[in-house]
Order: sequence, then C-alpha cells, then structure tokens
Amino acid sequence: MFNLGGTEIFVILVIAVLLVRPGDVPKISRKIGRFLGMLRDLKDGFYREMNSMTNLNGSSVEEDDNKVKYQSDEERE
Repeated sequence: MFNLGGTEIFVILVIAVLLVRPGDVPKISRKIGRFLGMLRDLKDGFYREMNSMTNLNGSSVEEDDNKVKYQSDEERE
C-alpha cells in the first residue's frame, strides 16, 4: 500500500520504541487499529455509494456495456 521496504519499517519501529513507553504500546495499538478500521469503513462506504450511483437504473455495468456494444453493431449495418 505505502510501498515500504524492510529498512523503512525497521527505522519506523526503532523510532516508535524510543518515543513510546512500553506501557503505552497496547493503548496506541488499539488506537491505530480503530483508525485503520475507520478508514476501511470509509473506503467500503465510498465503494458502495459509487456502485449504487452507477446502477441507478437497476442494470449492472456489464449489462450497460453489452447494450452499448449491441447498439454500435446495429448502427454499423
């Protein structure tokens, strides 16, 4: 996702260990997990909304694509 290599992840972990007390690690992990879950929910909601907007007339994208192909074949004849 972020295209991070092993060295970059290692540096981030070392900095995190230096800045965060060991007792705070579970709290911070939970906050990061909640934040990532919220981002996932936002992404899923965005995709659901986009799919519902593209299917307003009740047909799927594949059906619309086939209709366009069929209409263009008729116009050529």
